[in-house]
Amino acid sequence: MPGDWHETLAALIADNPELSWELLEIGEAKSVPICTDQWHRANDSPKSDGEDAAPPSGAWTRAESLGAPIHNERRTDRTVEIGFAGADGLIVVGEVQSGWSDKKMFRLPGYVAKAFQDHEKQVELVIVCKTDALARRYRKGIWMGVRSVVTPIAVGSQDLPPITDPSAANQSVQMSVATLLVRGDQDMARDPQGTIAAILAKLDTIDEERAGDYAHYLTRLVSDEFAEIMEESMDTERKPWHSAYYTRVHQDGVDEGLEAGREEGREEGRLVQARLMLLRVLEGLGVPVSAKDRSRVEFCRDLDRLEAWTAKAVRVRSCKELFEEE
Repeated sequence: MPGDWHETLAALIADNPELSWELLEIGEAKSVPICTDQWHRANDSPKSDGEDAAPPSGAWTRAESLGAPIHNERRTDRTVEIGFAGADGLIVVGEVQSGWSDKKMFRLPGYVAKAFQDHEKQVELVIVCKTDALARRYRKGIWMGVRSVVTPIAVGSQDLPPITDPSAANQSVQMSVATLLVRGDQDMARDPQGTIAAILAKLDTIDEERAGDYAHYLTRLVSDEFAEIMEESMDTERKPWHSAYYTRVHQDGVDEGLEAGREEGREEGRLVQARLMLLRVLEGLGVPVSAKDRSRVEFCRDLDRLEAWTAKAVRVRSCKELFEEE
C-alpha cells in the first residue's frame, strides 16, 4: 500500500492509466505549444476550430524502466500509452514531484528521449507538482541547449478545479482523489462539507476494496480535519466499502504496534550486547567483578551509561572506581 503523497499519486495512475490523459488536458492550457491540439491536428482527429477532442479509446501502463537495467537505468513514476481509434498512440511519461531537484531536472529529458526511442511514438512529459511555484518553474522548460528544450506539462493546485466544481462532475474517481491530494487543504478551507460529500459520492461508484483504499489514502494524507469530518460523514450512512476502509485503519494500528515491538526488541538486544561487552572488557583487563557489581551491570537499562562504563573500564583497577562517579 502506498505510504506517502508521491507513491499514492503514482498508484492512482497505475489504477487508471487514463488519468494521465486527464492531467495532460488540464495542464496543457498552461503549456506552449498546446500538445493535444497539435496531436489531434497531426492525426486528422477531431479537435480543431473549437471542436471537442475525441476521447481516448484506451490507456495502458507501460514499464517504468526505460533502457538497460544498469546503474543509470531510467525509472519513471509511470509511463502510459494512450490509444485513439484510427490514430497513432501517444506516450505519456508521468512524474510526481514535491520539490525541485537539480538531479531530477537533468534526468527528465532522458526519460522523454528514451520513451520516444523505445516506443517510436510521440511523447509528452506530465509532472504533477505539489506547489504552484514548482509547476511554474517546470513550465519554463528544461534547457539542454539554445535549441534543445523539453517543456513539461506541469500541473499544480491552481490548475485543478475543486471537486465540487461542475466542471469536475465527469472526471474519474482517481482524478478526484488526485485533486484532493494536491489541493485538499484549499478545498477544506473553502467548503469542507461540500468537499467531503463530493468525494464520498465518487467513492460510492467504484468497487469496495478500491474505495476503501482511496478513503484510507485521503484520511492519512490530506489533513486531520479531513479525516475527522470524513469519518463523521461515513457514520451517518453505512456503505459496503466502509468496512474495507476500517480494515485498512485497523491494519495501520497493527503495523504500528508490530514496528513498536520490533523497535523494543532491537533496543533490548542493544542493551544485552552492551552489558556483555562491558563484562568481557572487565574480565579481559583482570578487574574483579563481584556478584553485586555484575548485578548492577545486568540491571542497567541506560545504553549510554553502559557504553561510557566500557570506555572508562580501561582506566580503572576496580568496579568501585568504575562506578564511583555514579
